Amino acid sequence: VRIDGGDMPGKVVIDGAGWTQATVAAGSSTTMLTVANLTLRHGGQIGKGGCVSVMNPNTVTLLDHATFIECKVFVDATQAARGGAVYAAGKLTVVDSLFERNEVLTLGTSAETTDAHGGALSSEGAHEVSIARSVFRDNRVYLSNSLPSSCASGVGGAVHLYLPGATSVGSIVDSTFTGNRTACRRPGTDYDINGVGDGGAASLNSDAGTFNVERNFFENNTGLRGGALSFVNAGQTHVDILNNTFHTNRGMASSG
Repeated sequence: VRIDGGDMPGKVVIDGAGWTQATVAAGSSTTMLTVANLTLRHGGQIGKGGCVSVMNPNTVTLLDHATFIECKVFVDATQAARGGAVYAAGKLTVVDSLFERNEVLTLGTSAETTDAHGGALSSEGAHEVSIARSVFRDNRVYLSNSLPSSCASGVGGAVHLYLPGATSVGSIVDSTFTGNRTACRRPGTDYDINGVGDGGAASLNSDAGTFNVERNFFENNTGLRGGALSFVNAGQTHVDILNNTFHTNRGMASSG
């Protein structure tokens, strides 16, 4: 399936008005979904993938010259949240795309959980993820809770990758991450606490393979451990961090 606005004059915008624009169900026979030359905005749902939700691990997802603006997913006490704009259960490639002001949020004020990751994008499973020439700006995981004593957030202000078992993990190259963060607000207070989830810009959890982080720009991202990048349970993953710029990122517990 290819959804492509490239042959239309001007920019094609699909406004979800609070509903997810593209979904591939877990039992679908769709082998590949391509979203190209489109702007998707204001999509939303409880769970995974505010604008694009690919639940089938056998579906390859390609985002090519796609823009995602103000997409949202919500977490509650019974259902986890992943990927404010995009969730992919299978192989994912992102090229020349923009993610701006996407969010993972608490549904209401009573969900005592931090099971909410990837303000813009989340991918989970034993597969490869490649991100190239893309921009992630002002995305966030923003939760409301009292965990553990103040409040806590999920991981990956912009990008969350959980890829155990992947033999080729993937890469982030030639991309820009600015102003992404993990944050929360304790019920009954009137102020936010920034940097209460790991990986202000991106978080990787994997147990094998090689991951390349090359020629990227990270600025003004805020997390708990890893203001820009966090590598979780990645002891057997070979990570190359080459020719990147890190400027004014903040890790509130460690590793700005």
